[in-house]
This record gives sequence, C-alpha cells and structure tokens, in this order.
Amino acid sequence: MEDEDTSQGLQPRKASINDEWLQHPASGAFIRNPLRQKPGPNPIVFSAHEYDHNSLDEALQDWHCITVKESTLHALEGQPSSSAFGGSSTRAIVSRLGAISSSFEFVVRLRKSAYLPPRSEGRRRQGGKEATQSVILIDKVNIEVTDLDSRLRIDRMSEGLMAAWNRSNPAFIVRPGDYIVRVNGERGSGKAMVEELRAAEESLRIVIHRSEVPARQSASAESRGTKSASASSEVDGGFKTAKPGLPSIVPTPPLVSKSGPRRLRPVVKS
Repeated sequence: MEDEDTSQGLQPRKASINDEWLQHPASGAFIRNPLRQKPGPNPIVFSAHEYDHNSLDEALQDWHCITVKESTLHALEGQPSSSAFGGSSTRAIVSRLGAISSSFEFVVRLRKSAYLPPRSEGRRRQGGKEATQSVILIDKVNIEVTDLDSRLRIDRMSEGLMAAWNRSNPAFIVRPGDYIVRVNGERGSGKAMVEELRAAEESLRIVIHRSEVPARQSASAESRGTKSASASSEVDGGFKTAKPGLPSIVPTPPLVSKSGPRRLRPVVKS
C-alpha cells in the first residue's frame, strides 16, 4: 500500500495557520509550521510547491501575499542567500518592491461595504467607455479593464475601493498596466473574473500580476524609489512570504512570499 501511495504522488492537504505541522510536497515529511511563530521582522518564505501543496491560499487570505522568482527574492533581500527564510527585514524588502524589474504577483483585498460614492464623480465617465467593446467599468472598485481572455488589463482607475487600497498600502500599489489574474476563486477567464468583480456581495480577493519592466524604465523607477523609501519602510509586511501587515481596508496580518519553484508572500513564496 505504501508503494502504491508513493507512485500516485502525495495528495494536496488543506492546512491552517494554527496547524503544528505542514507537509513537504516531495518527501511527505512533516515540518514545523513557521506561521505559528511569533511575528518578527522577516518575511516567511515558502516554495511554490510547499505553498500550493498545503493549500495555504485560503488559510492566508488575510495576509499580504507576493509571488516572485527566487532570484528576485534574493535581490530584494540584498544578499545571494539560499536559506529558506529571508535574512533581511520585511520593511527593507517591501521598500524595494516598486523598483524591481522582474515580474511578480501580489494580493489585494477589498470589501464592498467600505465603498463611499465620490461626491462629484457620479457616473460621468461610464457612458463613453462602456460604449467601446473592449473597455469594462467595474463599479465600486472603480477601475476600467480590458478583457484579454485569460486576464484583465487595468487601463484606468478613479476614486473608489482600489484607489483607497493604494492610499492604505503604499508598498502594494496597483497601477494602470497591471493585470488581474484571479478574483476570489475565478481565474483563467476574463469574463468570469469580471462577473465575480461585479457579483461578489462583499469580499474581493484579487491577484495582481505586474509584468517585467524594461531596463530603462526600471532604472527610472529605482531612482523614484529612493524618494518614497521612507514611506514604504513604514509598512510592516512582506512577500510568498508570510507576515502580518498593518490594518488597511482589510486587516492584513503577516506577510507571505513565494517565488520560483518557491513563491513569495509577507508570506513570500520563492
């Protein structure tokens, strides 16, 4: 029976933050759950396989989560470390996030009940934009997106839930040109994600993908980053590292990071 189970591979398990043990996806060995440790300055790093095998998305839905390549994680840490956990503080890592040129993903959490209609904006821009076939206005979130079949490109945003998120989370700002690749449980279909953005009654968990930045633009972003480092360093969060964050629209505990074969989130998966 043991040989048969091994040949079929290990089945994913649904872990929680309070579980004493997590399971290694390859060996099946049980390892101590780092999410139970007292929150410290460093992000918690998982490999993508570790993170996904233990089904941590649901368990960490209130955490800041980032997905990066392992090489990007090391660059953010400022050291070529191969250790499982970051050696530099989460604050230092987060302050560099806006300047990196590699692609990465992070999670935005919004609550529709927090929406306050702008006094003067109303629906003034909806008519012209909705008239084009490709641009779609998402009410309350107040972003305009283009359906690219498997993902949504954010073209523009106005005062609303997303703008409020940006003010509360300076290290995780959503920009025009970013892509939405998952909304709650919907992914892989732009149409389904638009429907979920509109139909969800309260909570929205949105995975944002930022594409790789060309070298020239990256250098410009890095120079701007030195001006905003003081503000970014105030954020106690990290990558598919895990670390509680500061309250925003949705309370955000730790940061988790996952990357590469490992991913990054404040949990960071790397």
